[in-house]
Amino acid sequence: MKSTDSTESVEMTLQTLLKILDHSSDEIFVLDGEKRILYVNKACERHYGLKPTDVIGKNNVDLFEKGYWTPSIVPEVFKRKKPCYMKQQTYIGAELMTSAIPILNDAGKLNWSSLHPQKHKRIKC
Repeated sequence: MKSTDSTESVEMTLQTLLKILDHSSDEIFVLDGEKRILYVNKACERHYGLKPTDVIGKNNVDLFEKGYWTPSIVPEVFKRKKPCYMKQQTYIGAELMTSAIPILNDAGKLNWSSLHPQKHKRIKC
């Protein structure tokens, strides 16, 4: 990956990018057009008690049906093909505010969806 800035060229390997994503405090969850989980960072361990290796390659619908979270934002983002936002609860008791961003191809078909569950913080006033 190279910077478009002509004054300085910066290269980043896929391995470096994945390391950065794994250290994000927010969960990053990527699905393909068939709802298969292509990537999830380590934040999923805090939200679901599952390691990324337990989740990657699985179908999102299967994990939802097993009760890892409710409700599922995936049907909405696939139907609307627009960003969606939803409050979710995980089976280990985490409250999440999840945003789902569809990534469409030139024909308007959903190729990928990026989900970003964040721990919902209650602030006392």
